[in-house]
Amino acid sequence: MSINTIAWFWRFGDGDSSTLQSPIHTYLETGVYDVQLIVTGLSGCQDTLLRPAYIEIGGPVGNFTFTPNQGCADVTATFTGNVTANTVDFYIWNYGDGTIDTVFTNAITNTVTHTYNTTGTYFPTMTIEDFTGCQFIATLDSIEVDTLQFDFFANDTLLCEVGNFTFTPFIASSSPIDSVVWNFGGADITTSNLMMPTIPYSTVGDFDVTLTVHSRHCTKTITKTQYIKIAPIPNPGFATVPMVGCNPTTVFFTDTTNIFSGNVVSWAWNFGDGGTAITQNTAHSYQNG
Repeated sequence: MSINTIAWFWRFGDGDSSTLQSPIHTYLETGVYDVQLIVTGLSGCQDTLLRPAYIEIGGPVGNFTFTPNQGCADVTATFTGNVTANTVDFYIWNYGDGTIDTVFTNAITNTVTHTYNTTGTYFPTMTIEDFTGCQFIATLDSIEVDTLQFDFFANDTLLCEVGNFTFTPFIASSSPIDSVVWNFGGADITTSNLMMPTIPYSTVGDFDVTLTVHSRHCTKTITKTQYIKIAPIPNPGFATVPMVGCNPTTVFFTDTTNIFSGNVVSWAWNFGDGGTAITQNTAHSYQNG
């Protein structure tokens, strides 16, 4: 076919081609390939030679999957490799962060885990090798890892009966914050997506507050248990014995205070004559009046 030939067109069976007369071609994947040559003479006439299944590239073939493909620093990803036959000698896992694991097995499936401790974009690969020394390298998309640390505080955590609390988050993230979600158990407004919400409470009790922060590749949640406390206002009352007497008279005072929940923890008596006391039940001697 070389006599008076002025053009050559090769098809190598793997999607690549060449117009060189005597090309060199590298096959990147295992398989059996047809090879076709089309030649053109001086007259413009063409002839074609097709050799089916002409090139055979041996070696293992496989692929792998992983989950998740994103997360917060210290995320653990699970990798599962699969090969087409149990001719593989070992798997080489390159996690893209400088860590490489070699697993010696001829199993058609191999599962490993790896923890990413640092923020970054990582491109893991799986290399398999058979007993002949032939290798196959499988690649996939990247794993995205973010750093996200945060806390939150309220302007107060204890009020009587009713009040408003303003919540402020403090966030450090390696990527932009997409959203925040607050959950206020027992509040008049139970959820908010504002960065610094002011929330009214009007129910007595101890309430949890939860904040979930979503960055581009990371989500974390913090819950502070019984963080907000709405205390009941006591309804004070007392009884006296006697109510009338001669000078001097000792009067016994008995606390009869009612409270919706909890306990009274302190008392402050003022007897009207300058005398005071701080016990729950007390006695006072009136000298004049």
